[in-house]
Amino acid sequence: MIRKGNVPKQISSSSSLSSSTITTTITTTITTTITTTITTTTTTEVDVNGDNKLDIIVGNIDQNIITIFFNSGNGIFNNHTNYPSADIGFKIKTADMNNDNKSDIIITGGSNKFGLYYNIGNGTFTSEKIILTKLRISDLAIADVNGDNKLDFIIISIDESIVIICFQTTDGLFDKEATFETFPYPRNILVVDVTNDNMPDIIVTHHHQNTCLYVNIDNGDVNHDNKPDIVHGDIRVNTITVYFNTDNGTLTKRTIYSAWPRETTAIAVADINGDDKMEIIVLDEYSISALSIYC
Repeated sequence: MIRKGNVPKQISSSSSLSSSTITTTITTTITTTITTTITTTTTTEVDVNGDNKLDIIVGNIDQNIITIFFNSGNGIFNNHTNYPSADIGFKIKTADMNNDNKSDIIITGGSNKFGLYYNIGNGTFTSEKIILTKLRISDLAIADVNGDNKLDFIIISIDESIVIICFQTTDGLFDKEATFETFPYPRNILVVDVTNDNMPDIIVTHHHQNTCLYVNIDNGDVNHDNKPDIVHGDIRVNTITVYFNTDNGTLTKRTIYSAWPRETTAIAVADINGDDKMEIIVLDEYSISALSIYC
């Protein structure tokens, strides 16, 4: 539920907390390589055909198409199919937009529209449905914001410092909007229940805000207290930081690695060793590392 009068809470980049460094490097082997002759700009993984295998969806900026590579097992992707798009670019997301237990595809390219492909079964999708917005899109998230069991789109704009919520009133119809202000230069958006009140909270990262450039962000219960924490990497100063969720959405910053040797390109949070504790997986140009955090 959107509560009127709420002011976005700023996450400060300054902190008096001391830092600790606990690292575990893991060795990885490349088991599958998909070679293409196209320029791919964005990708996501999801089981689109209901066979319990993750398929790969990529955007092709050269030909304005999205390509689905089907996982036939053992890391083999022999078959693929293409769908034309009016706006290939920055982001591909997947979600069950019409409550039929199938993953639909949402794509946006930085313009004032995004495309929606409905999954009609067996990995087959409808043609692209174009949804227009008032402003150009920097990023979008998908969540049921108002508790009506319909997924809504939460959008941040390249043009203005606002967040736009496009409410889904009926299946496939987004004819109601709400907006609220955020800090300048919004870049990425994440929706997660930070306050543990069973309502989605919206987190927006920004260019140049508090002298930090947040290029990747993930969430997970890092310290095993049943509250989702927020993790990000800062490429300007090569730090990896956790904002611990202490109570009712209060976030306390702690830099867990203050001198990462290379530019981080992605951050993820997962229990990779089965010990019921979350590790932070860091991808850079040359390696994948797991940081075990002991709190």
